[in-house]
Amino acid sequence: MKPSSFRSITLLFCTAIAVAKILLWLGEHSVGIDERWTGAGSGQKRNAAVTVQDRDVLHEEFNGARCAPGQEFYYRQRAFGCTPAQLERAQRSFLTDAGSALPKTSEHLFSTAWSSIGPTNIAGRIRALAVDPNTPSTLYAGSAAGGVFKSTDGGGTWRATMDALPALAIGAIACDARDPRIVYAGTGEATIPLSRAIAAPVFQGAGVARSSDGGENWTLPPWPFQPSAISRIALHPTSFDTVFAASRNGLYRSVNEGKNWTNVFTGVVTDVRYKDAAPGVVYAAVGDDLGSPSNGVYRSSAGGRPFTWSKLGRNFPAGDSTGRILLGGTPADPNVVYALVARPITSDDFLALMRSSDGGDTWERLPTDLPRDFPLGQAFYNFAIAVSPTDPSKVYVGGIEIHLSSNAGLNFVRLTFGNQSVHVDQHCFAFEPGGNVLVGNDGGIYRTSDNGSTWGSLGQTLTTAQYYRLAVHGSPSGHLLGGTQDNGTTRFSTAPDRWQIIRGDVDGGDVQSDGSTIFTLGTLSIFPFRSTNGGQTWGPMSDGITASDRKNWLQPLLYRASPSILYTATQRVYEARDPADPSKSPAWVPISPDLTTGVLPYESVISVLAGSPANRAVLYAGTGDGKIQRCDNSLSAQPTWTDVSSGLPRRWVTDIAVHNLDARRAWVSLSGYDEGHVFETTDAGGTWIDISTGLPDIPVNALVISTLNPRILFAGTDDGVWMHREGGTWERFGTGLPRVVVQDLIIDGGARLVAATHGRGIWSIDAVVGLQDRANSPLIMAIKEISPNPIRSGDAGSLHLHVDAQNPDELIVAVFDLRGRSIVSAKSIRVVPGRNILPYALPSLDPGLYFLHVRLSNISKTMKLIVLD
Repeated sequence: MKPSSFRSITLLFCTAIAVAKILLWLGEHSVGIDERWTGAGSGQKRNAAVTVQDRDVLHEEFNGARCAPGQEFYYRQRAFGCTPAQLERAQRSFLTDAGSALPKTSEHLFSTAWSSIGPTNIAGRIRALAVDPNTPSTLYAGSAAGGVFKSTDGGGTWRATMDALPALAIGAIACDARDPRIVYAGTGEATIPLSRAIAAPVFQGAGVARSSDGGENWTLPPWPFQPSAISRIALHPTSFDTVFAASRNGLYRSVNEGKNWTNVFTGVVTDVRYKDAAPGVVYAAVGDDLGSPSNGVYRSSAGGRPFTWSKLGRNFPAGDSTGRILLGGTPADPNVVYALVARPITSDDFLALMRSSDGGDTWERLPTDLPRDFPLGQAFYNFAIAVSPTDPSKVYVGGIEIHLSSNAGLNFVRLTFGNQSVHVDQHCFAFEPGGNVLVGNDGGIYRTSDNGSTWGSLGQTLTTAQYYRLAVHGSPSGHLLGGTQDNGTTRFSTAPDRWQIIRGDVDGGDVQSDGSTIFTLGTLSIFPFRSTNGGQTWGPMSDGITASDRKNWLQPLLYRASPSILYTATQRVYEARDPADPSKSPAWVPISPDLTTGVLPYESVISVLAGSPANRAVLYAGTGDGKIQRCDNSLSAQPTWTDVSSGLPRRWVTDIAVHNLDARRAWVSLSGYDEGHVFETTDAGGTWIDISTGLPDIPVNALVISTLNPRILFAGTDDGVWMHREGGTWERFGTGLPRVVVQDLIIDGGARLVAATHGRGIWSIDAVVGLQDRANSPLIMAIKEISPNPIRSGDAGSLHLHVDAQNPDELIVAVFDLRGRSIVSAKSIRVVPGRNILPYALPSLDPGLYFLHVRLSNISKTMKLIVLD
């Protein structure tokens, strides 16, 4: 054979192998139809994986797409000033470093623990429900921003079981009927586009978590596409191995109990379900909210493997005319399939209820009497369907309210009426074996045992409220006020120990009090309301505010005493003097020009107002488009403002804290990614110093200075609460607080630090009192090095540190793994002033990343420790 012929044959052979590999790869990552889409709207990509360049396209496509207003606020403030590449890099870093979460119990961290103070009677958004079919008293609930909750007494009491994971937004839950100890939870809320979820960790997910002990402990295997936004999980009826997860970026299949996932179908997959009694048949719904040619219902008769899917289009609406699609089925008649179909995002967004009686081969559009606006323009948000497991003609649908059909979808009866018996905004249904129906919505969980004639709340102890703002109300210090998502303005009193909704007709925004009168703003409100009788009645404070001013989702309020003035802001600052005087209706007077750049309709608003405790005339204002303005004569007839933004990144300003004794010293917190998040000035904004060292690259939402020690600053972030001691770096503060978004911080009259979380209610910590300097407390504990690092398993090393104290306490050292489990128990070691070299020996450990935690008096530090094989 000639060499050239041999080379040709070799080339052909290699080419054939390469083609085979490509086809094999495509078989694992594609669908077997022409509509292989991943994006939405124009410019879709035909790949399952979306690159950074694709994200630029997606970012622009979704920029005009509709989200719920609260989600829009979260996305816009975090994304402002960031490129899509920065968002992706920060999101990837957040999930990569997520394992650095320290243990959540005081015996691990040796510091004061956070305590939940509710609300236990006002619940927030529930996205997913599951019932243990063998033990019906065991229920699971997935919070939109607070993790998984479990009840073992039929919903009487609930407890959180997933706090150690980095992704607490839950979109789906499934409990295995054959072994109820096996529970899956899909993370990420699927109502927000992936490009936006990257900017808002509160909504993003990190894949599908699995528990093998009834939800007590969870593992989170790698997910092939980050972030995740899981809308449904389907478990194989007879095989423990096979699981499907529907997500905004495709349908994923695992054949090894969720350890690894393969993309078998691309597109915005909004639902997936097995055909009852026929596990080889799988249905999937593609329901891009913006409309897409690929939208519709698909079926695989080969277990959902790639290239086995076909679109069930006979009599079904064209994809371009549809938005979100949800599926309903029942073991009472496996051939019956319902599809609840929305229009592409519009005000009247209910399109059709479709029904198939032959397993999806043909469809009929039911002449239903469901109102066209029953989701009220929010089918991308509140939209649900469920079919009775014993009666295929009994169909529940949810939009704003709940509707029931007893004749297979032809006619519906409205069961709920505007928060009277059941909270509005329905998201999911579940059936208990006895026939009871559960529904999850923006107010928690409700149950009916009589087909919806009466309902009972299961929200007691379900601490999932999503707070925006927090304030102290009067005395004693235990009285608090807070604004919530979809639960209005709330008030907490120590006697009785309970929260109460005092203004509930709108989302609760900022809130302030002079000790007796309450001032509150609803979200997207342009003027506040006030109550002089503890929230029993309210009156508007609208005189003088220009109605055409730009509105902020969370417009700020600031109350200042001596003299009594209430401030609010649009693009300009307004003041109302003597606002608590019940004899008059205070008039608003603008005391500034437009303090923003004025060029962005959403971001060009004033996002925060702050005043100096040391000088009543000094005000600071921060804007959504990155401006800081200072006023030194706010009490004069013509206040003047100075732009002091120079030296700061152009990011959304979230908070400003002014030193208790020095009006020229202030701190600013910024949202966004990839640059500093907390800056300090000592010259009234003339210069700014980045003091973000030690903080993760995530948005900082709130700042507060310790009232007992002004050298200590606290920050509420998208990942809990952090503390900064003057001259030091940031460290996570306290134990027991879930890894949730902390939206606001205050220190009340009892020196408690109180945190408003967006998904887990209100938390407090009494350790603030312990932060006062003591004569024998170290001012500095400097870690010089860990040697060696990396270290081999079982080897000995040494910790080098410097202690600046005359009589130091004993040093406490421990080692934890990525899940926060104690690997080396806490040990007390005596240290001396000055340089210390402390030897230690590691046990035999698996190679990987660990954390060495060191605590001396009130100072604790954590360092990464890499262990080699």
